[in-house]
Amino acid sequence: MGKPGKSSRSRKVRESKALCRLRDALGLDPAEWQAFRWHARNGFADYERAHWADCDESLDLEDVPDEWFQDPEALGYVVLCVLRQGKAELATPVVRFFLGICDSAAGAIRLPPGIGACWLHAAKAQIPVPIEAARLAYLAAQFPKDFFQGVDETGLPALSRMILAAKGEPEAWDLHVLLAAVARAQIHVRAPFRLFDALMAADWLSREVKGEFCRGLLGCSPEADRLQERDTALRRLMESDED
Repeated sequence: MGKPGKSSRSRKVRESKALCRLRDALGLDPAEWQAFRWHARNGFADYERAHWADCDESLDLEDVPDEWFQDPEALGYVVLCVLRQGKAELATPVVRFFLGICDSAAGAIRLPPGIGACWLHAAKAQIPVPIEAARLAYLAAQFPKDFFQGVDETGLPALSRMILAAKGEPEAWDLHVLLAAVARAQIHVRAPFRLFDALMAADWLSREVKGEFCRGLLGCSPEADRLQERDTALRRLMESDED
């Protein structure tokens, strides 16, 4: 999708149907809606800056193209603003709506920024998540920069536990995949090391899993050999025609 030109914006400037549809979908009361509008303006401005070098210094909602109000990627930047700066009572309905527009069908899911942060908020708020946990864990490993965007180090241990639990009883291999994903996400240069400390102190991880993980990390046999075999098998599977 290309960036709309000035004339394109001018033609739809005062058209507010898309914004009204979003308001109805969110179901916010008047005070919450006014707060959301402020976050939406900032979030769409972030989206614009992230994709176009020649963006405007400021952005009014009246100037936002209609399609942005339905685009999960553009709305992801808005949700991140709400999670960073908004109140919990505003964040919860926004997160519920946002997760609901991210298609969970295999091969078709949209991965806008902030899905991990939304999953974490949904768990704390005890609201249902329409995307399967195993699917979210897969996305965390495959697309960590987008998935972990908006997650700070304080929330990382809790989100990591959710990711590991999504596939059943955690194995040493799962810890390796998780730490690699966090490193690729570039949350903070120390984030992988601090997460390692948190995992090693976690009472919900067995000593056996921690021991195998550490021995594999240090290149000890036979743990390192098992990890290498798992990596080779996974690469073969990804290169095959199987789903």
